[in-house]
Amino acid sequence: MMATNLLGMANFLVKGKKASMVLIGVQLAYLIYKYQKDKKAQLKRLKAKF
Repeated sequence: MMATNLLGMANFLVKGKKASMVLIGVQLAYLIYKYQKDKKAQLKRLKAKF
């Protein structure tokens, strides 16, 4: 997801500016968590091959 998509979804769902910023922060935190989890799984697969 791109930042513009996150901003659009937050503005669509919530009218308040602070609430939309919180939603964007939560979405970005989730994307970072998911990215790190995928990287760890990828490293595990590489280590298992060798």
